[in-house]
Amino acid sequence: MNARVIYAFVAAVLVLVALGLYGLLMLVVGERRREIGVRMALGATPMDVMETVVSGAGRLVAVGIAVGLALTLAAGQALRTLLFGVAPYDPRALAGGVAALALVALAAVVMPARHAARISAMDAMRQ
Repeated sequence: MNARVIYAFVAAVLVLVALGLYGLLMLVVGERRREIGVRMALGATPMDVMETVVSGAGRLVAVGIAVGLALTLAAGQALRTLLFGVAPYDPRALAGGVAALALVALAAVVMPARHAARISAMDAMRQ
């Protein structure tokens, strides 16, 4: 029963991470619409625009994962009582968590990047 509750919380956290990152990136793409339009007008390809959005999000996710790992390692002893069958510094568990967060972040980044790549240079500059 405890494991099911923990899995439900993990699923909820991953959904919140995806929605938060998606919302943040859609806001950033919306605010940078003019800049993206100018880049497209000057010859940037849609792939270049997607790469810019994904690399910016990648840096954000990398910093978040690094801070999260540092806090996890710092709070490892305090968390020992909450962990069932896993050591606080288990490399497989930490790698699994990082991989899950990275995959969710990648899935959340795809839609804003595609949206940015479809921005029309003329429409962006008219605004």
